[in-house]
Amino acid sequence: MSIWLDSIYEIAGLVIFLAGFLWLAQKKFENRIYLTVFLLPLYLFKIKIFFIPMNVLEIMIGLLFLLWLANKRYRAVEFFEIRKFSLPALLILNGAILSTLLSQNLEVSAGILKSWFVVPLIFALMVVAEIKNEAQIKKIFCWLAISGGLIGVVGLIYFLSGEITFDRRLAAFFLSPNHLAMALAPGFFTALAMIGLAEKKEKPLWLAALAVDAAALFLTFSYAAWIALLAAIVFWLFGRAKNKKRMLAVCGLLFLLLVGILFVSQSKSEKLDNFLHSPRSSWQSRLMIWRAAWAIGKDHFVFGIGPGMFQEYYLKYQSRFSVPYLEWSSPQPHNLFLAFWLQTGLIGLIGFLWLIIVFFIYITRAWTAFSCCGTRPALGEGLGSNSPRGENAIHARGQLLLILAALMIYILLHGLIDTTYFKNDLAVVFWLVLALAVSLGAVKKMQTG
Repeated sequence: MSIWLDSIYEIAGLVIFLAGFLWLAQKKFENRIYLTVFLLPLYLFKIKIFFIPMNVLEIMIGLLFLLWLANKRYRAVEFFEIRKFSLPALLILNGAILSTLLSQNLEVSAGILKSWFVVPLIFALMVVAEIKNEAQIKKIFCWLAISGGLIGVVGLIYFLSGEITFDRRLAAFFLSPNHLAMALAPGFFTALAMIGLAEKKEKPLWLAALAVDAAALFLTFSYAAWIALLAAIVFWLFGRAKNKKRMLAVCGLLFLLLVGILFVSQSKSEKLDNFLHSPRSSWQSRLMIWRAAWAIGKDHFVFGIGPGMFQEYYLKYQSRFSVPYLEWSSPQPHNLFLAFWLQTGLIGLIGFLWLIIVFFIYITRAWTAFSCCGTRPALGEGLGSNSPRGENAIHARGQLLLILAALMIYILLHGLIDTTYFKNDLAVVFWLVLALAVSLGAVKKMQTG
């Protein structure tokens, strides 16, 4: 759901908001990073500037970037640290640009290129420059969790008001329940992680955020989000454990138990019954969409079809199948890897796969470096702004590494069934995870170098 700001009062309100945003950025730049993370859902508010459609989130990041350049804050970027990520990121960007130039609808593809690639990359670059210590990274997670909690509260208000989809799922102010689930998931996980990282007096806040997120997530009945989140949580718990062998068994049993509980709770639901038995289930629809996406990809193997063009090609390819589509409206191919291939071409897909490999190698090496110091992450280690520089600080970095790795695992696992990147807020979260990994690496080198 998009909300267009077109009245004079709405535009005046936007101008006042942006002026306040810039004023706060002038006082302390990092606060703008936190507020931007908190206000990710503002991409739903749109306005035309000189006939160019933009959303409030893009305008915020764009203004922040101009201020960042004007103050020459780019000098703080650790270019040595980002070199391993820069080449695959450039491949993704170049693939998206090339695919856009060859698109049958340049206007649509250029808009998507701006919103889902250029703007998130700009934000990630500023994060690398401005976020320099563990306390700042923790604040990023805090604001992400609070944002998710607020989305959850609004979602529950929608539910209590009876505003649900025809199949009795919660979508709130998003286009679909799956979109709501993807927006809630990062906040849910970071709220859970904050319970382990926060001081005792802060824990009730994160428990409340977690409870609200959990309730809203449950009401989306997004099975893919549930399972991907459970897998990420199991990974996180395993990483925190001191006795890995015992925890491996415990985590495996816990995962199976929780999945079992969730599906037992759905045993009498029409959605699960359709999923398992109906020839017109969402799973069968996914299979049909994937077959169409594969056919499109084979015909546009190298350059793809252009960002934002899947729906148009999907409908064109109906004639190639002997049975009608189960789902006619499908803006995305419901698979992260297919989406990158089709919308950024082979170049972008290679860049994406390379980037993921680099990320996990980077995380693993950083984890190994911390472990070599004899300081594995400790359960419940505090991470306040006054955290000591010694062993506890290394504990904290290990905890943060686990959170980043678990978030990426969630994105990739859920991305097997949905497109957990191709939305304004999701693209920012993806590049934010990568940027924070770079920041953690820089912290380690500054404090051990």
